[in-house]
Amino acid sequence: MKKLAVSLLSFGIILGAAVSAEAADKDEMPVYEQVQSKTLENSHGKVVNQEDSCLSRKKGTCLRKGDCIGVVAPASTAGENIDELWKTVKFLKGLGYKVKISKAAKTADADFYGGHYKRCAEEFKKMFSDDNIKAIVCLRGGYGSMCMLDELKEEDFDIISRHPKLFIGYSDITAVHNVLGERCGLVTIHGPMMLSVLKGSYLTLDEFEKGIRGTTARVPEMEKKNIAAVYTGAAEGRLVGGNLSMLAATCGTPYELNGDGGILFIEEIGEDGYRIDRMLRQLYENGLLSRVRGIAYGSFTDCSSEPGEPKIEEILAYYAKLAGKPAIRGIPAGHGDKNMFLPLGVRVKIHADESGEGVLEFLEDYAKK
Repeated sequence: MKKLAVSLLSFGIILGAAVSAEAADKDEMPVYEQVQSKTLENSHGKVVNQEDSCLSRKKGTCLRKGDCIGVVAPASTAGENIDELWKTVKFLKGLGYKVKISKAAKTADADFYGGHYKRCAEEFKKMFSDDNIKAIVCLRGGYGSMCMLDELKEEDFDIISRHPKLFIGYSDITAVHNVLGERCGLVTIHGPMMLSVLKGSYLTLDEFEKGIRGTTARVPEMEKKNIAAVYTGAAEGRLVGGNLSMLAATCGTPYELNGDGGILFIEEIGEDGYRIDRMLRQLYENGLLSRVRGIAYGSFTDCSSEPGEPKIEEILAYYAKLAGKPAIRGIPAGHGDKNMFLPLGVRVKIHADESGEGVLEFLEDYAKK
């Protein structure tokens, strides 16, 4: 069932070595050409707009002391971790911000089939339409984002689109990022949430504090040396993506990522190598890996392969080479203790050099002053 060694290792991957994307001229790193805007139906039958990657998405405003932060719960409830919510609220108030918490976020348990997701969706829409709220931070990941999205109507997405603001979350929130980005045309933030921000490293906390009041993204200086080439080349595009499990789970739904002309960010936690291979295979078969221009791998926390099977690094390299796209790894974002403030929907450039070095460069701000 889990035997991938033959199919992967026969592809000629050597662990630790960056492989080349050049078909002919190895002295010149290719930048993949832009795709034009077009409209199509995804596999669920929903008509989606594939944006021209040159167009900027709408952006929220960076926070100032006295601004209000809204807390929503598109996915799981706080459960037994409710005390962590209040600790983070106290922390945010200590920074000088006001905090407004949705009822769903304060709920320890919920009747999931008794109208819970409908209430979550209503609160979600109200948080966006409230101009007194300048940023929205998700409670946590877990499960439920697609269920909540099912309760939003087209007019709700129109309302959200007209009220851009900083929206922060990761993990199960990947489905929400897909929708807010491609359907509502908003820049969003892949970053720590209410129940995780105080549990991360100093880097995570520092990134969050600076991120909500800043406008310019960059890889933390101390982490740049950890970014490495996976498959050499260079590419520009809009940064999109998130959690691998959610990117795979949304395939064939109204919330799948089209990602045309983008740079695909991927992270994961707690998955065996064969499961990572299966999900990347799904993204390859559904065309996502062909539609993007490059790949930026984040953290793959607690992911490992059984003895005798390809290692995680080999699997990631295999699919970059199979798709023929420049790829880098080591972005400090995901489920690890280092989770940077990573804007989605802004233009970036990646370089994967033959020397083994990788670079992620942000080409535009993620918020207005």
